[in-house]
Amino acid sequence: MSTISAFGLGTLYLSARIHRASAERYLFHRFVMQCLQRHSSCDWGEIDPEDVAFNQLALSSGSRLCSCYDVPADLGSSLYRVWVITEHDRSATTILLPEEY
Repeated sequence: MSTISAFGLGTLYLSARIHRASAERYLFHRFVMQCLQRHSSCDWGEIDPEDVAFNQLALSSGSRLCSCYDVPADLGSSLYRVWVITEHDRSATTILLPEEY
């Protein structure tokens, strides 16, 4: 990723299902990395306006940051949505599926 992050991401964690899907399908892996890049540049993806406002406030208050990205249908995946969550202290960022939360 060549974009400078607007905040610290800390240690990166992938859930077991995200890790497995990324290892099995290169295009899915690229999509996950694009999600991380978007998240780190404050493009929160497909979240509602209230959550966008919360993330904007969280940048200065030190709260948790959450993003959501829909998996493109052309990836042929049974996975439909990916979440990216950076902890309040910016020590870790986790990429997971909503059902793994």
